[in-house]
Amino acid sequence: METVTLKRGRGAMTLTKSNDLIAIRPSPQAQVAEVLANSPAETSSVGTNLGEYEIVKVSDRRQMEGTLDDLKSTMAHL
Repeated sequence: METVTLKRGRGAMTLTKSNDLIAIRPSPQAQVAEVLANSPAETSSVGTNLGEYEIVKVSDRRQMEGTLDDLKSTMAHL
């Protein structure tokens, strides 16, 4: 599992890449539901927000990387 440690103030925060969860930040051009509607993989909101980001679950872990690529592409075109 991939991790990255970020310095934050006097402390540090370690983030770990999830196998089935992603965070999406809505933009003025697109809401999360609109972006997910364009995703070929089955996704669902888990009802949790981290600041400006909404946490989304990808049902099939094997589709995670493709789903991320699709969502990035969709966000860039909205």
